[in-house]
Amino acid sequence: MGLLDRLFGRNKDVAKELLVDETKKVKLWPKHVSDFAEINYLSKSFSFSTVDKALKDFPALEKTLGEIESLISPELVSIGKEEKLEDEILADLKLLKSRDEVHKLSGDLQFEAPRQAKLREVLNEIYNNWTVALQLIRLIRKKPVNVRELLLELYKIILKNSDLYSPFYAESHPEHKDIHTEIMRIAKAIIFNEEIIEKIEAAVDKDEVKFVSKMAGQMAPGDTPKRYRELAVSIFEKLAEMAGSPFPKEAKPYIAGLKKMERLMDDDSLMFTLVKGFRPRYDDAKIKLIVKAFREAYANTFFEDIASDL
Repeated sequence: MGLLDRLFGRNKDVAKELLVDETKKVKLWPKHVSDFAEINYLSKSFSFSTVDKALKDFPALEKTLGEIESLISPELVSIGKEEKLEDEILADLKLLKSRDEVHKLSGDLQFEAPRQAKLREVLNEIYNNWTVALQLIRLIRKKPVNVRELLLELYKIILKNSDLYSPFYAESHPEHKDIHTEIMRIAKAIIFNEEIIEKIEAAVDKDEVKFVSKMAGQMAPGDTPKRYRELAVSIFEKLAEMAGSPFPKEAKPYIAGLKKMERLMDDDSLMFTLVKGFRPRYDDAKIKLIVKAFREAYANTFFEDIASDL
């Protein structure tokens, strides 16, 4: 029984207390958040554009699914030996929030205080997603006739979790690193059932936050052209080039390449120069807003469609 099972599982009232030593307790959630980056990378092998290729080599796909399964910490989420019928799993899928809903939930958590109730909602949805994902993995291994559709459902769950995990990464809050620290502190307190006292934060310019979020939304992919998407892609590709793209395709070196990109992205002076180079007519104030919006767009995984080609 994992810690999130105790909080959100159906049998939480009778769940046994999970004993975790203090040293491991401090590292458990940050490690799980870090491990998600590798889960996210592994899932690209059965994305919308690669799913048919993945199904042609089922043993390799099973190996990838096993790696993903091993990275979902049983100390947080565990389904034990339970195996649901396909109809039950499909019914559970319908109960999960949509991508738009989890994107809004993630944004609300980052920019609205107090956070405890919203953070519980985020953790609950992460738990719901992983319990369904683990059942899907078990079902996919049986290679049912609709295995392609089930594999894409698993990919969509991981894609939604990329939104839900966004607030837990420091790079999601380059302008307000105290927000990341506070979110991680409250998450740990919730998971380990500790007392929570929320800190009073310095005022944040709500109008600017909303404007930047709207601008970041214009950097998202989609069939309809968006005002800032072309600029955002140019910035992303330039950062990738500076970080040494193309990156090795193995998970760990690929993630290391992304981390190098993120360090470059944190450099205000560099980012200002890049935007100015692509849009020389923009004034300094607008460039600073573009930089903030780009970082938010990156945190919200708006470049996943091109990241797999790095």
